[in-house]
Amino acid sequence: MVQRICWTLRVKPDRVNDYRESHATIPDYYRQALSDAGWHNYSIFMMPDGLIIGYLETDDWDKARQVMFARKDIYERYSLEIGDKMKDAFIWGPEGQPVEWQNIHPCEELVFRLD
Repeated sequence: MVQRICWTLRVKPDRVNDYRESHATIPDYYRQALSDAGWHNYSIFMMPDGLIIGYLETDDWDKARQVMFARKDIYERYSLEIGDKMKDAFIWGPEGQPVEWQNIHPCEELVFRLD
């Protein structure tokens, strides 16, 4: 059974273009790592006010998450490539910046879907 996974975050209004540019050309190695981990139909949407909505599908979220979490080399390489472009670009809630995968979770309640 396919699990639908979602996440949200907010980019500061003056940093929306930075976010857009940093995602304009995701490197092939990063795309491959996501695919190898079982992430499918992964999409990131950006609203005009800086709200970011991420969505993906996977057969086993626990496994997909663990595989990507173990690939610290991928994150480090990509972080070096984009440099400080996204530093201080996000607006975090009162609880602060999420730790690891804290803000990525299975979609809770499906209220409507048209197949």
